[in-house]
Amino acid sequence: MEIDSNLTDECVLVELGSRICQFRLSKNWTQSEVALQAGVGLKTVQRLESGQAGAQLTSLVRILRVLGLLDRLNLVVTAAVASPVAQLKQVSKRRRRASSNKRESRSSSGGSLNGVSENKSNWTWGE
Repeated sequence: MEIDSNLTDECVLVELGSRICQFRLSKNWTQSEVALQAGVGLKTVQRLESGQAGAQLTSLVRILRVLGLLDRLNLVVTAAVASPVAQLKQVSKRRRRASSNKRESRSSSGGSLNGVSENKSNWTWGE
């Protein structure tokens, strides 16, 4: 059965539970083994596979992790994508060039700025 928006909540839960059950069976695991590895009770796995409402979301996540299906949730709920306008604003905020090399010129001339010595000698103009 294909899950779509025309199904009732109960039908969706039953189909989801059936799919989890079939995947578990394809690995030849018992409900007890999945429950033990997921750290949930056997009744939780049974309720989830039968499509009964009331299973906690954390239990579902744990069971999906044990079955190796957790990464497939990315297909169900995709990450939010910024609007094109927001993306353009982010691009304009990115640095486009490096700052000047003031540090480099100081270190290359022995602590001077632009080649001028920082020694404080007492000299005067034009005598």
